[in-house]
This record gives sequence, C-alpha cells and structure tokens, in this order.
Amino acid sequence: MAKETKEKKEGTTSEERTLYELGYHIVPTTTEENLGAEVTAIKDVVEMHGGIVVSDEFPKAITLAYPITKNISNKKISFKTAYFGWIKFQATRDRITAFKEALEKSGKIIRFLVVKTTHERPMPAKRMPFLRTRPSITGRREKSRIFEKKAEPAMTEEELDKTIEELIAK
Repeated sequence: MAKETKEKKEGTTSEERTLYELGYHIVPTTTEENLGAEVTAIKDVVEMHGGIVVSDEFPKAITLAYPITKNISNKKISFKTAYFGWIKFQATRDRITAFKEALEKSGKIIRFLVVKTTHERPMPAKRMPFLRTRPSITGRREKSRIFEKKAEPAMTEEELDKTIEELIAK
C-alpha cells in the first residue's frame, strides 16, 4: 500500500515506464581523459528527466560509414570518426521529448537516436545446419549423412596377427 501511494504522489507507476535505448556519437575531438565526463553528463541528463539507467556501453572510437556534418558555434564541421556508445534506460513516455531537446543542445554529441526496446532474452543456441534433416528427391526426409560411418571390411584374426608381427619385426 505504501508503494502505491508513493507512486501516485509522484504521478508515475511502474507500468508507465518504458525501456528505451539511446545510441549516440560523441565528437572525436574529445580526449580519452574527458570521454568519461561526457558519458556521465549524458547519464545525468537521463536521470534529470526521470530516467533510470539500466545498462550501458562505454563509447569506442569508430570510423563512420559517411561523413556527418554538424553546426557547432555557427560553423559546419564534418566528422569522419566519432566515439559510439549506448545507454539503456527506463523512462515515462512524456519525458522523452524534453530529454531529446536537452541532448540536441549538447555541442559534444554529433548525432543520437532514442528507440523503444525490450529486455534482452538469451539467444537460443545456434543449430548446426548439417545436423538438420533435409528432404530428399523422393520427398521423404532423411538424416544428414555426415556422421554415418562407412563400413570397412573387417580383418580376420589371421590378417590382424600377421599385421602385428610385421609391425613388431620392424
């Protein structure tokens, strides 16, 4: 009961929170030492707008597929590389617009994308295609023949003894 009244006072319930993922590019002129501060600033913006950070990946330097142009201090600057990272967070739908506006004002973010996502499920084990059954010409299904052992002619005891004696004699 106490949890329900607290959530009613705040105006949100756990059902209203949605899981989002933010993918972002940080300008490559940011030094490696200051990169952590930029990520912290982005997380602070998420939390300032009522979001709860669930998971993230620290940005890594990448080469962009095409140059991205951004206006920074009334100058068009083209970038061919950037630091790419992502953050998963929970937030209410009504706060996302304000959150996006705050990120657009940042001079350190080249581009970002916020998408609605789901919790990750463990990926099923990959099935090996050579273990599957496949239809034959007749339409019946038959097992793959990779693991079938070829029948080798069995040696008689006399041939086996003779082979062993030859190997010992050498």
